[in-house]
Amino acid sequence: MFNSFNKRIEDGRDLSKKEIRELIESLQQQLNEVDSKILLTIEKNDHVLLTQLINKRKRIYDLKAVVEDACEEKSTHGLTKRVHEILKGTANVTSIKGDEWVDAWHEAVDMLNKGSHRALSSTVVWSHSLISKGNNLQQRMSKSTMQYTAKGMSALATKLTNKH
Repeated sequence: MFNSFNKRIEDGRDLSKKEIRELIESLQQQLNEVDSKILLTIEKNDHVLLTQLINKRKRIYDLKAVVEDACEEKSTHGLTKRVHEILKGTANVTSIKGDEWVDAWHEAVDMLNKGSHRALSSTVVWSHSLISKGNNLQQRMSKSTMQYTAKGMSALATKLTNKH
């Protein structure tokens, strides 16, 4: 079948839409046959044949894609062009939305960072104040304890000296 199509193309004759459809259907049928052979080969665990079938499937798939693209290029509003335009529009929208999302995330992270700095700063100030007050209290208690101890020892020394 391919030889007859190939001969017509070599002779410079374009294929009709019907012939192109037949060619695409034939290629699809061959793809289906290769796919079923691949499944059987997988069950048999024949890696060499599997590799050959996968290569054959790739060649048929590539040929089918070329034929479909060539067919669509003939029509001014081919499916490929429409899909391309849709994907291009979607990519532009996604790009714009992506930039907006990145900016929003950037702002959110900045706000979180600033909030963290403020919380950490106030925690450090509060901790410093608490430690300072604790140190002052400890110094006053130590001073008071030493004064009472000194007075008590002085009184004890006076009593002891008076007894002797």
